[in-house]
Amino acid sequence: MSRGLKAAAAGSPSISLPGPVVEALQELGEAHGDGRRKSLIRRLSNPSPQLPFAAMERMPPDQAAFVREVTPSSGSDSVQPDRFDPFPADKLDIPDRVLPKVGFDPRAHAFAVVEAVNRARTNPPEYADALAASLSDCYSGQTFSPPWGGRLKTEEGEANLLELLHQLRAMAPRPALRLLHPLSEAAQQLAEEVAASAEGRGKHNTSLEERLKARGKWAGAGGEAVVYSVRQPDAVVAMLLLGDGDSTRRNRTFLLRDDLKVAGVGLADHAKLDSVGVLTLVSMFAINLPGAVTVECQGDITPEFQNVIDAIPSEQARDIATEALVKGKKVMLEYELTGVSITVSERDGSKHVSRLKWG
Repeated sequence: MSRGLKAAAAGSPSISLPGPVVEALQELGEAHGDGRRKSLIRRLSNPSPQLPFAAMERMPPDQAAFVREVTPSSGSDSVQPDRFDPFPADKLDIPDRVLPKVGFDPRAHAFAVVEAVNRARTNPPEYADALAASLSDCYSGQTFSPPWGGRLKTEEGEANLLELLHQLRAMAPRPALRLLHPLSEAAQQLAEEVAASAEGRGKHNTSLEERLKARGKWAGAGGEAVVYSVRQPDAVVAMLLLGDGDSTRRNRTFLLRDDLKVAGVGLADHAKLDSVGVLTLVSMFAINLPGAVTVECQGDITPEFQNVIDAIPSEQARDIATEALVKGKKVMLEYELTGVSITVSERDGSKHVSRLKWG
């Protein structure tokens, strides 16, 4: 965002000084008809001459159209050059804006982190090019001075970045991750436990199984990556992918696994290292719903329908519902705490019912 604002500012016009333009337009208006240029006597007798539309026929069409657009008219056939103003909005009062009550939005931060991971997963070569443009000039020997601030003493230097870029450019795309709030809650719990341990307030971190089980059901692969001293979403992902000093590239391998589908993000203040960030990724996660619910959908998935889909602990059952929607069919989900019934209505009026039970 900062780079975008700087680029916009650099491309904006310099300060507007309309005086010379006003004078030229007035001179054009005065000369219209008799072809005579302005004189002191004529200017004193008519300090605000009008500019007839006919006089602007000598101007390039686009310039004449612009002058007519930003200059108030004085009747049906002329404008008032002394009121020429190419930036009328500059004179408007700037309304007061209420500052947000919360300076940091965890959900927005989590979304931005997952978006950054997805750029690396879904288009690895393009992400590699962007990473190279951002970090290639940040190494001086073993010292790393990233654009997000700070100076780090690395073990591998720029060779680590070059290896990562080579891997990304040769890598096939991976499926995009989807952010789930319960997984962010689990990630946040670990981040706070790690931070508490650093402050001497606790020494035991709960297991991934414990934190996920408290919020839903999960299956397949799962794990967590922890990163310290960075908060910006792009920085969090870059540092995990770089994995300086880790010959196994554990975090990099984890973030780029193609069998992981959903994610959560946590961030907490750290007494010694400024911050601790956690990414929790699993293959399949079913959220807990408070009770039975029935939803029906056709066409684009509604948030209510997606919420029930996210509570079904079976990829096969989810696919039955979502693939039917893609084909334009009507789907009804009857969810209970121990199972779900999926009814697909065909165009001919027939219905197909699938049921799934769980303990």
